[in-house]
Amino acid sequence: MKPVIVFLFSILIVVDSVWQKPGFCGTYECPEYTLDEQGKGYEKRFYATATWVTTSAAGSYKNATTTTFSKLQNYLKQLNIEAMSIPYVTMMFPTVGLNVVQNFTQFFFIKPSLRPPPEPTDSSITIKEVPPKHLFIRTVPGHVSTTADWVKQANLLAGAINDTSKYYSTFFFTAEYSIPSESGKRYSEVWFYAMH
Repeated sequence: MKPVIVFLFSILIVVDSVWQKPGFCGTYECPEYTLDEQGKGYEKRFYATATWVTTSAAGSYKNATTTTFSKLQNYLKQLNIEAMSIPYVTMMFPTVGLNVVQNFTQFFFIKPSLRPPPEPTDSSITIKEVPPKHLFIRTVPGHVSTTADWVKQANLLAGAINDTSKYYSTFFFTAEYSIPSESGKRYSEVWFYAMH
């Protein structure tokens, strides 16, 4: 009986994974990320480089964020009627007694098809290229509309992480994925920048 020689060839196929946006983005584009860690009461995500348009306003949370949202939305409307993307993010600096410094900075994500975006004609609006970053994130149930409620959510995120050496604790971000005029179930998050 003659020996049978079998040659085995292995073929390595490398497929670039295509990012699939999560369901909470709805019909809008949102920034790409990968999940680094799933903790109890939080996620740690790694976000790719993204372009954001931003502006600030002083006053109460409701008045300031209404002003900033309108300014940024008007900027996007000048670009394209389909320019809106999510989330819209507000930076907050908590202080004693669940108060927040009366100055809010809001950011709108600029979807890749609009990059590079044109320079705003309003000098209070700027374009920022945000480098890759790690974020600790807590999903916020229901509709949150006051600073005290947002600070409470940030404190719950801090408690879930349970290690202040892992994130910047002097500020946090709120991320909203539902446009204010939309009705129905809302999806929001609170974010901390990770130290590493």
